Amino acid sequence: MLKKIYELKKQKIKLMEEIYKTTLEQSQYLIPEKIDDLLVIIDKKQEFINTINEINAELLPLEENVSNSTEKSGGEEANKIYEENLEVIRILGERAKLLAVKIRKLEDQNLKMVSGEFESLKGKIKSLNQRKGSVQAYRGTPVQRDGCFIDNRK
Repeated sequence: MLKKIYELKKQKIKLMEEIYKTTLEQSQYLIPEKIDDLLVIIDKKQEFINTINEINAELLPLEENVSNSTEKSGGEEANKIYEENLEVIRILGERAKLLAVKIRKLEDQNLKMVSGEFESLKGKIKSLNQRKGSVQAYRGTPVQRDGCFIDNRK
């Protein structure tokens, strides 16, 4: 059972490293001109996340079984190997947590960049609308053609 936990944690860490790499790559595409590339990266990242969720669904029950298991069969040497394996698995868990923190920090930076781009885009749209209003003011009201106006006031 420990071997299976070890393999699953290694897979999870490898996927988390890929998520970190794609998050770094994602930061290069956070401008409006590269939105198509950004969407591809986001889809790729979501696939990694889905795979990690599948691994977690398999991993959590195994870890519960190990933590609830108090009975250890075998001699002193077997118990020593068992404890060493548990320590390796614990270290892998810590590594996964550190990777998650690094990914979260990078995501926060990316979010700030996107927010800045969004604010910039809002400013450009507002400026464009103001210029549009100015241009219409200089043109005056459009002349109606092929129509008439009927005043019904008495």
